This record gives sequence, structure tokens and C-alpha cells, in this order.
Amino acid sequence: MALRDKTLRRLPYESAARADEVFALNIEDLDLDNERGRITGKGGTVRWSHWQTGTARLLPR
Repeated sequence: MALRDKTLRRLPYESAARADEVFALNIEDLDLDNERGRITGKGGTVRWSHWQTGTARLLPR
């Protein structure tokens, strides 16, 4: 499986974010050092979503 596909499957699972929220992420929304991403949810609500080690290892690659 391609690295991109692995990451896109693992991120929603580990972060409990909705798939559409994950797909809307831009690189500037990611805080790799703190293992979190800025998510814009329903109604324009902005929140931080945290992920676990598996995603943290894949994203920098």
C-alpha cells in the first residue's frame, strides 16, 4: 500500500476526526512537533485534533 494511502487511513482512525475534516487539512494546519492538526469542523468551528504514534511516524515521510 502506498505511503499516502496508509497515512490517510491511519490519521482519521487515530485522531477520531471525520474523514472530510482530514481530507481538508493543509500542510500548514499540521503541528508535527505536538502531534496535532488544526481541524475546521461543522459550522466553521476550529479545534485541534491529536493523533498517535503511528500517524506521527508516517507524516514526516
